[in-house]
Amino acid sequence: MAMERGRAQPRHPGKTRRVGLWLILAALVGGCQKAKQPPNPQLVQCLRDQSQLVAQVARLRPQLQALATIQQERFIPPAKPTAIDPELAERYSQEDRELDEQRYQSSLLVWEQMNAERYRLWLVDHTRRQRALELEVERRAQALKQLNPEVVQRSPNKPGSLALNRQAVEKYSNCDPQAF
Repeated sequence: MAMERGRAQPRHPGKTRRVGLWLILAALVGGCQKAKQPPNPQLVQCLRDQSQLVAQVARLRPQLQALATIQQERFIPPAKPTAIDPELAERYSQEDRELDEQRYQSSLLVWEQMNAERYRLWLVDHTRRQRALELEVERRAQALKQLNPEVVQRSPNKPGSLALNRQAVEKYSNCDPQAF
């Protein structure tokens, strides 16, 4: 070491500075590391099942929407035959008015029979489609429940209907460690 004005100077000033920086860095890294904790089992399972859960929820959502849509469907009957206009009927003879009334009653009877048959056919088809969707939703919901029971819930408003628990779906889709 060389002496300059009564002070000792190190021979390699850059090397000493690098060693000092490494010691500070090591102290910082050592102080920042937390004690290793065992991983949260719920988080581990969430991460393991995440892709499967997201895929199953994605397949169930459109089925639930289709079921809600079909439950809102209503039968729309065809238009009834129109009755004879009384003002117009006054211009005709009594015999013509009676014939028009008979034709109207006859067409009304045919309409009622056709309407009843259309309704019956619509109801059979509607019930078949609704039941098929209910079975598909139930099957998919059961598979999702086996993966994670919190994600699917029975709707309290409608007995027998299923719904996705939005909070649970978000929690288990994101697998945020702070949520566990």
